[in-house]
Amino acid sequence: MTNITNAMNPTIRRVPYSKLLKREVADYAERTISIVKEYNEEGSLITPVFNQLLGKESYIEILRLDFGIDTERMTIYDLKSKLMLNISAFKLKVHLLSKDKKESEMHVLNNAINSHLRYLDKMKNDKELTQKVAGFFDLINKNTELSALLTELNLLETVMVMSAALDSFVGSVEKRISLLAKRPNIKTQTINKGLSTSIDNLLKAVEVSYLLSLSEDGE
Repeated sequence: MTNITNAMNPTIRRVPYSKLLKREVADYAERTISIVKEYNEEGSLITPVFNQLLGKESYIEILRLDFGIDTERMTIYDLKSKLMLNISAFKLKVHLLSKDKKESEMHVLNNAINSHLRYLDKMKNDKELTQKVAGFFDLINKNTELSALLTELNLLETVMVMSAALDSFVGSVEKRISLLAKRPNIKTQTINKGLSTSIDNLLKAVEVSYLLSLSEDGE
């Protein structure tokens, strides 16, 4: 018992948990556990209290999770803006090229644009937006006349850039949904309180052990 009490008393210090960031609380808890594991002896007075702290190791993992949800929302906004700009650029190119073509020659492409790439700002949500735009690329794959016209107009590269922008946007939206699903129901404040209580109980047990060891040495 002397080893653990002598080692921990000068090493572990109480800290104001309310002022710590969640990662700092996790670091402090891990440091405490590491020291106790190194010096604690089986069957010592502090073992039961230490086991209570070990039972909260999952809390430490949660505190270390970096969901980055707000950051991801900004990424989604940027990728959506990029997608919309690419679509606008594509429609502008088609409009300019149509000046040198008969209306009947551009009919299949104009129909595709009108069906899938117009009034996108009126979409209720991102899911509806992506479904409508994705429908344009599905149509290209199914309609040989449309794909042939895009090839003739040298627009395939522009279409590929637009498709890549859509994929990036959809990927970012799905990532955010995944992060939201992983967010624990328990509040960070509750986790911090649970860990801090367990650590404080452990430190109190260490202090008692230390006093008992001094008493034993005195005898």
